[in-house]
Amino acid sequence: MIRARITKRFKMSEQKNNQPESGEFKQDASPSAEGTGSRAVPGGVPQSKPKTAWAKLKAFLAYLDEEVPAPPEKDVPDSKLKQRWTEFNAFLDSLEDPPEPEQQKTTEETVCDFFRRCGDGNERAKMLKAGGDFCWNAVFIAVLLVFLFAVTMLGTIWTLDYVREHRVSFYPARDMVEYLAAAHESLEAAADAVPAGKEISSDQFEAELIEKLKPVKIYGDEYGVYLTTSDGWYAGEHGIFIARDAEKMPPKLSWGLIRGRVFTYALE
Repeated sequence: MIRARITKRFKMSEQKNNQPESGEFKQDASPSAEGTGSRAVPGGVPQSKPKTAWAKLKAFLAYLDEEVPAPPEKDVPDSKLKQRWTEFNAFLDSLEDPPEPEQQKTTEETVCDFFRRCGDGNERAKMLKAGGDFCWNAVFIAVLLVFLFAVTMLGTIWTLDYVREHRVSFYPARDMVEYLAAAHESLEAAADAVPAGKEISSDQFEAELIEKLKPVKIYGDEYGVYLTTSDGWYAGEHGIFIARDAEKMPPKLSWGLIRGRVFTYALE
C-alpha cells in the first residue's frame, strides 16, 4: 500500500513539473526534437535528470512528512483493577492537598448570628427541627445503651449461676473424706473382688457408702473401680477411684490421694 502511494506521488510530481506555464511554448513535435531525447521548455533549455530526481526526492520527503490521522479510540470500559488504581491515586492526591480549614467565627459573631436566626421565621424553624432531631437521637442512643447494659448484666448473672450450679468440687465434703479414709481397706478389698471390664452393682459395696456417696454409676476396668458421683458435658466425670495398683494410674485422669489406694478423680 505504501509503495502504491509513493508511485502515485511520483507520477503527480512529474505531471506537475512537465505542465507548461501560461505563455510558454508547446513542446516541439518535430522529428528532430524527438530524436534528441529532451523536452522543450521555455527559452529552449532542456530539463535535466538531476532536476527530475530532485523533484522526486522532494515528493518523497513530502510524503514522509505527511501526518497520518490516528485511528479513533474505542470506548472500552476500564477494568476493575484500573478503577481501583485510579481511586487510590485520587486518595493520595487528596492527602497531598488537604482542604483549607474553615474560618472559625468569634464568640461575638456566633451570638449575633444566633439571634439573627432566631429573629428569622424560616431559620428559627430549621433550628427547632435540628434541635428536635438531636434530642430524639440522644434519647434513642441512651435507651439503646441502657438496654445493652441490662442484657449484659443479665447474661453475666445467668452465666455465673450456671457455673455455680454445674461446678463440681474435686474433693468431696470433709466428713466424706474422713469416712473414705477410715474405710479404705474394706473399699480396696471390695474393688479387688470385682473383675475388670464389667458393670458393677452397688451391692458389692457397703450400704452406708452407697447412702453417703450416692453414686450415679459404678464400673471398673483394668486400672480399678470408678464410683461416679457426677457425669455431665459441662464439668465432665467426677467421683471416687479405687485403684488395683497405686503405681499404675489410668491416662487422662486427674486424681488426688485420700488414703491407701482410694483416690478422688476427675475425667474430662
